[in-house]
Amino acid sequence: MPVSSAPQSASRPDAVREPGRRELNRAATRAAIIDAAISLVLEHGRDHVNVEQIAEHAGVSRRTFFNYFPGIDAALNAPTEDLLVKARQQIENRPADESVIDVVMQVFSSSVTSSYLQQCLELAAALDGHAEFLQYELMAWDEAESRFVTALQQRAPEGMPRIRLVVFVASVLASCRATINVWLGERHQGAAAIGAADSSRTHVPFAGAALTDADLINLKDQLLEAVKTVRDGYQDL
Repeated sequence: MPVSSAPQSASRPDAVREPGRRELNRAATRAAIIDAAISLVLEHGRDHVNVEQIAEHAGVSRRTFFNYFPGIDAALNAPTEDLLVKARQQIENRPADESVIDVVMQVFSSSVTSSYLQQCLELAAALDGHAEFLQYELMAWDEAESRFVTALQQRAPEGMPRIRLVVFVASVLASCRATINVWLGERHQGAAAIGAADSSRTHVPFAGAALTDADLINLKDQLLEAVKTVRDGYQDL
């Protein structure tokens, strides 16, 4: 009997269940709320947007908004949560014979998209270090840590203490988050210099140029370099 040469994933369900209509409707409502929150904050600034405006813009009630998010900053941070969930799912679907470090490098390189980064860059200009948003961002990365550890556990070398994997994952996530924030900060400063020309406006929308493919390649190179830096202390993974 011939043996298939296709790579085997670390976790392969017997059947993939298609989402039902209710799940699709919930996903569409959630996406509408997120889009409305980001759109209004980018247009008017964080301090000039409330839940009622977002709900109206999304075509839902105020109560429905709170069924999905505890507040505006949670909705604004949803794209980062979704990116980290997607990255964890990709870990589970990578070939079973890939090492921990190779999986991590491939997943982060493929998960970060230009549209996500453009959105982050514009929000950075609109939020300008808003404390509550930063709290939700930190929570998203912290919650991702335990999920990544669970997803990578079966790939760790046999007999390796769990604490080493936990520290490795925490180090990788921290280095990737720091790399993205520094990269965004450098571009935010350039855009702020352009937008600051009109100081009479209460809120100055993002004025920088759209990100290019070269920008995305540059960030991915920096992310890979950050993970390699962490890897130097984990050469047995």
